[in-house]
Amino acid sequence: MVLAAVSSLAAQSLSCNVGVGAAPVGFWSWPPESKISVYVAESDFKPDELEYLLAPLSPWNAVSETTGSRVEFEYKGLVNGPRYCENCVTIVRDRW
Repeated sequence: MVLAAVSSLAAQSLSCNVGVGAAPVGFWSWPPESKISVYVAESDFKPDELEYLLAPLSPWNAVSETTGSRVEFEYKGLVNGPRYCENCVTIVRDRW
C-alpha cells in the first residue's frame, strides 16, 4: 500500500516520479491543526479491505491533541485515482 499525498497545490503531478510527483521517502507532514481529507482508490482495493485501510484514522485522531499536532483525518470516499489537492491523501495499492 502506498499513500499518495500532496500538501501543496504547487506540487501537482500526474506521474509518481520521486522528487517530482512523489516524496523520496514515505513520510509527509502537515501544519498543526490541519484537516486532512482521506480518499481510497476504488479500483485498488476490494470492498472488504476498506475497514482495514481506514482503521488507523480513529486512533490517529484520538491522539492528535496529546501529540500537539491537532491534525485530523477524515475519510471522504472512493475515487478513480489519486487526488492532487491541498491537505488530502489518497490510499493506492503499490504498483511496483
